[in-house]
Amino acid sequence: MAAPQPTDDPSTGGPQSDGANRSADLLAKADLFSGVDRVTLAKLAANLDPVSFAKDEAACKQGEVGDSLYLVSEGTFGVFISSESDPRLVRVATFGRGACFGEMALLTGEPRSATVLSDGAGELLRLDHERFQELVRKDPGIGLALSASLSRRLRTASQNIKESDAAVRRQVDRQLASVPASLRSRILQASLLDESDAAALRALFGDETAEVAEQLTAFGAVKGKLPPPIARALSEALVKEAGAEGVRAFVHDAIEPLAKAGSWRNALTLAGTYADGPAVAALLARALRGADKLSSELAAPWLTRLSDEAAADDAVLAVERAAVHSQQGAPEAALRLLRRALPLAHTRSDPTAIALIEAAVTRHTEVAGAIERAKPRESPRLAILWSNLRANPSRFAAVTLSILLIIAAIFTSPFSKAGAFVLLLGGAIALWIVAILPEFVVYLGLVISWVFLGIAKPAQAVAGFGSTSWISILAILAIASALSASGLVYRLGLMLIRRLPQGLFAQGAACMGSGLGLTLMVPSSTARTRLILPTALAAAQSQRFKDRSPESAFLGLAAFIGASPLLYIFLNGSSSNFLGLGLIPEASRARFDLAYWFVAAAPLALFTAIGSLGILWVILRPGKTEQMSHQRIDLQLSLLGPLSAREISMAVILALMVIGFNVGPSVGISTGVVGLASLVAAALVGCFNRQSLQALNWDFLISYGVILSLPPIISALGIDATIAHALGGLLGGAQFSPLVFVLAIAVLNLAVRLLLPDDQTLLLLSIILIPVAPVFGVHPWVVVITLLATFTLWLLPTQTSSYAVAYEASEGRLFTQGQARKACIGFIAVTLVGLVAVFPYWRWLKLIGPTP
Repeated sequence: MAAPQPTDDPSTGGPQSDGANRSADLLAKADLFSGVDRVTLAKLAANLDPVSFAKDEAACKQGEVGDSLYLVSEGTFGVFISSESDPRLVRVATFGRGACFGEMALLTGEPRSATVLSDGAGELLRLDHERFQELVRKDPGIGLALSASLSRRLRTASQNIKESDAAVRRQVDRQLASVPASLRSRILQASLLDESDAAALRALFGDETAEVAEQLTAFGAVKGKLPPPIARALSEALVKEAGAEGVRAFVHDAIEPLAKAGSWRNALTLAGTYADGPAVAALLARALRGADKLSSELAAPWLTRLSDEAAADDAVLAVERAAVHSQQGAPEAALRLLRRALPLAHTRSDPTAIALIEAAVTRHTEVAGAIERAKPRESPRLAILWSNLRANPSRFAAVTLSILLIIAAIFTSPFSKAGAFVLLLGGAIALWIVAILPEFVVYLGLVISWVFLGIAKPAQAVAGFGSTSWISILAILAIASALSASGLVYRLGLMLIRRLPQGLFAQGAACMGSGLGLTLMVPSSTARTRLILPTALAAAQSQRFKDRSPESAFLGLAAFIGASPLLYIFLNGSSSNFLGLGLIPEASRARFDLAYWFVAAAPLALFTAIGSLGILWVILRPGKTEQMSHQRIDLQLSLLGPLSAREISMAVILALMVIGFNVGPSVGISTGVVGLASLVAAALVGCFNRQSLQALNWDFLISYGVILSLPPIISALGIDATIAHALGGLLGGAQFSPLVFVLAIAVLNLAVRLLLPDDQTLLLLSIILIPVAPVFGVHPWVVVITLLATFTLWLLPTQTSSYAVAYEASEGRLFTQGQARKACIGFIAVTLVGLVAVFPYWRWLKLIGPTP
C-alpha cells in the first residue's frame, strides 16, 4: 500500500501527514485530555511514544509495577484479570481507539490491576512515569492540567463503584434469602472478620464452622477472605437486621474467644472498629506478647493508629510504637515516647520493662544522631546565614569585608559623600560575589544607605522606578510572558524544526538562527535556551544521531550560541542589555531605542554567529546525516490547529509595540506609554492576568530600578569626572588607540568573569569604564556592548546559568562538557576578531571618534 502523501496545511506553515492529523484528532477527543488546552496538549504529544503490538502481545500484566499511561491509537486491546484461586485470564473489558489505561501509574506507580493484551496488530501511545515527572518539573502547568483530568476520571470511577456496590447489594440480598435461617446470622457476623480462617470460625461458631465456611465460599470468599464489595454488603445487612447495639454486643463477646485462639488480626479488627482506645491498646499489648504473639509487621497498622499517650503505659507497646516512629523518619518522636514511658516503668518497679525501654532509648538515640547529622537544619534565616559563613572561610571573609566597608562608609559620609558611595558599592559587590543574599535585597540596602547617610535624597534614590526605561522593561517582560501564554512562541519553534533543511550545516545555521529570532520575543536567555535545545535534541533524534556525537553536539551548541551568548543583538533580548543601557548617562542613551540598538549591534552578532558556526564545524568535524522524520512535529502542529485569535492578537500587539517604541518618541509619545498600552491590550485579549504579573522577574525589576538611579547619583557626586581625571593623570598625555581600549575591556571582562557573576561583572566594569570611555574617543554604549559580547562564558559548567539550563534541557545527550569547552574557546576567539572587524562600522555610526 502506498504511503499517504503529505498535504499542505497553511495554518501550520508546512506539510502535514494524514497520520498526524488522525493522531491529533485522537488526542484532542480522548477523555483523559478533555479540558487540556491545545498548547499544553501539543507539548504533551512530544513525550508520547508510539509502541506497536502483535496479536496477543501484552501491553501490561496484572501485578507488575505500573510505570506508564497508554492511549489506544490503533486496533483493540482486551482487559483480563485473574485470581489466586483461578489463575486463568478472564476477559472483563475491551479498549478501542481513544481509550486510556494505566493513568494511576503516573501518579502513584501502583501495581497493575489487570492484564491488557492486543486482539490483533495494534498501536499504543505511551507516556512513561519518568517522562511525565520531568515534564511536570519543566512545565508545572502540564501536570496541573493532566492531574485535573485524572481527578475527573477518578470521580467517574468512584461513581461507578457506588453503582456497582448497589448492584452487589441486590445480588447479596437475593443469595441471603436462600441461606437457612439458622446460618444467616452466622454468615453476617463472619463478614466482620478480616479473614475467616478455620481458627477464627471455630472460636466463634464451634460445631457450625464447616457450614459457615461453606456458605462463605458460596459468597465468593477465597482463602477465607470475602471480596470487599460483598463484605460491605453483608456487614450492612447485619446492621440492618441486628441493629447497631446488636452488632456491638456480638463484637464485645467475640474479641476474647478470637484472642484466646490466637486470631489476633481478627480480634484487633473488631476492637478497632467497635471498642474504645484503651481496650484496643490492652488487646494489642497482649497480641505482642506470648508464644503466639502477633509479628511487628502485622501489628504495624494498629501501632500507627495508637496514640503515644496510650502506648507509654505499656513497655512493649512503647518500644514497638517507637520503632514505627523511626521507620517513618521521626526518631525524635520515638525518643520522646520512650522517655515518657521510662518513668512509668520505674513507678511500677518492673525491671524487665525498664531494661527493654532503656535498650530502645540507646538504639533510637544512635539513629536520631545519624539522621540529625545527615539532614539540613531548618533554622531562622540569620542562623542559616551564620552556619553558611562558618562553613565557608572565603564567604566569611567576603561578608566581613562588606561589613567593614559599610562601617567605613558610615564614618566617611560626614566628610565625603562620594567616598561613602564608593565604600557602600564595594560592600555590595562583596555580597554579590558570595551570593549569600538575594540580589534585590542588596540593591534595596543600597537605597536605604544612600538616604540614611545623606548621599542622595529619597526622590533621587528611587528615581529609576519612575523612569521611562523601567516602565518599558516592565512592559517588555510582560509582553514576552503574554506571547508565551498565547502559544505563538511555541508554534514558531515547531514550525522552525518542521522547516529545517536536510544538510547538517544548514540545520546548525537554522538552529542558531532560531535562537537569534527568539531573542526578539523572549527576553531571557535561559528561557530561550529551554525552548530551543529540546528542538535541537528532537532534530538529532529524528536523524538517529548517537548521543553526544559530533553531529548532535554541532546542532546543540549551535542552538545554544544563538539562544544565549548572542543575547545582545536585540535590546530586549536580555535583562542584562537593559542593565547595561541603564548604566549609560541619560544623554548618551537617548538614541538607543530598539531599532538603533539592533542597527549598532547586529554586525558584531552576525559576524560572531557565522564565525562560531564555522569554528564548531572545524572543532567537531561532524559526518554525514540521514533524512529527518517530521512525524512527531506534524502531530504537534496538528494539535495546535490554525492560528488562534489570541495568537493573532499577540502578534499584532507585538508588531504595534515595536513600531510604537521606534516611532512614538518622534511624535511625542513616550516609550513607557507605548509599553503600558501594549500591556493593557495583552490583558484585554486574555493573555496576561494577575498570576502572569506575579510571575514576572521582580527580583530583576527591583534591581533594575535601583541601577537606573545610579548614573544620576554618580554624576551628581562627581565620581565619573574624578575617575576620568585620575585616568588622564595616570596616562600622562599618552595616546592609546580606541581599538586597544575596546580589546582591553574584552580581555579584562573575560578575566573578571572567572571570579564574578555576569551581571555583577557588567555593573562593576561599567561603573569604572564608562566614565573614562570619552578619554579614548569611545561612546559608552561601545563599552557596554563589548562587555555583553564577552560575558557569557561556559568554560566552567556553572559559570553561566543559561549553559547549565542548556545542558539540562538537552538531557545531557547533545554534547559533552569537553566539547562545549572547546566551543567556548572558539567563541571567544571569534568574538575578539569580530570586535576588530566591526570597528570601522562603529566609527561610521560615530560611536568611535578621535581621542580628545
